[in-house]
Amino acid sequence: MLQIVYDILLLGFHISAIAVLLLITWRLWSNVSFWRSAAHAANQKQPHVSILVPARNEEQSITDCVASLLRQNYPFFDIYVLDDCSTDQTGAILDKMAAQNRQLHIIHQIQEPPEGWVGKVYACHQLAQYATGEWLLFTDADTIHSPESLSKGMASAQKFYASCISALPYQQTKTWSERLFVPFILSILPILGWNFRAQWQKNGNNIANGQYMLVNAEHYRQIGGHAAICHALLDDFALTQQFQLHGYITALFNGATWLQCRMYHNVHEVWNGFAKNIMLGLNNAGTEKRSAGFAVLFGWGYASIFVIPWLLLVALQWTACIEIFWIMALYIVAAVQYKRPLVETLLFPVSALGILILGLYALLRQQQKKAIYWKGRAYASNVLNEM
Repeated sequence: MLQIVYDILLLGFHISAIAVLLLITWRLWSNVSFWRSAAHAANQKQPHVSILVPARNEEQSITDCVASLLRQNYPFFDIYVLDDCSTDQTGAILDKMAAQNRQLHIIHQIQEPPEGWVGKVYACHQLAQYATGEWLLFTDADTIHSPESLSKGMASAQKFYASCISALPYQQTKTWSERLFVPFILSILPILGWNFRAQWQKNGNNIANGQYMLVNAEHYRQIGGHAAICHALLDDFALTQQFQLHGYITALFNGATWLQCRMYHNVHEVWNGFAKNIMLGLNNAGTEKRSAGFAVLFGWGYASIFVIPWLLLVALQWTACIEIFWIMALYIVAAVQYKRPLVETLLFPVSALGILILGLYALLRQQQKKAIYWKGRAYASNVLNEM
């Protein structure tokens, strides 16, 4: 009897794995072809762009970020940086750089955001009030941009008639915890699991990356700007959704040659940062039952291609080799798109299992309604359910 149950479960796993692998193979092909078409975009017009950077305790990265923005080969831009109540030397560093660059403008915020506002969202809202550009580029203080970053972004926005575009940067990794989690979550999973062409065609939900958000200023103000999403911790997703709800086109591109970023620096930052994002994603799924159901469904699909085949291989189930070879091939193709070191492929089995454990941890915290901490501020775990 047990053997029959085992055989049925094994058959169910193989059917699930093949179905998921077929789906993500198609999505990878679709995404690669879509992004390649964007790579050949050329600027039609060159409107004035205001680059907007919120910065809170970023003394380690702000100099490189602003210096890279000042080196843009785009002809018409200015830069506004808001020092968001920093307690380190961020403000002093910015003032010194502004004294030497007329394109750079510094705003110092000394009060905490008003009640109901998330810190970064309020900082972006204030920056937009100062901006004079026809387009606005919101970017994080820990990014480093190539000289073509703004030119490529504007060219892509114009080619696809988009009012809001975002880009996935090249993720720098220096510690083992970063190498295990960051490329897999921020590079591999998006290109395998999301349909970017459908998002551009307004046939699906939106995702975005707050490290690079280029928006049409007139359309941004028409939808209410950041004031319309004042309490959203996932501000990039929420802002993109507002554009979609008002009928505007949005798109997400491969920005590996546009900019780079090192989001986290140690295992503590990696674990807590991604746990926060997963908790917010679960909250965004809606009710507790719905978010739990979504987590179970996603978890089964994820495990069927990223985890279970390796366990079956250890148990000498050689048929799992088909799934393993297939997903490894897809992983390598995806890694090439992001210019990731192929040596990271060797970490793939450990990364996949670690992320599954991280997801279970985040689900537990979300069900317990634990607070979410970010940039030294605490937020209620159900903040997104109020949107």
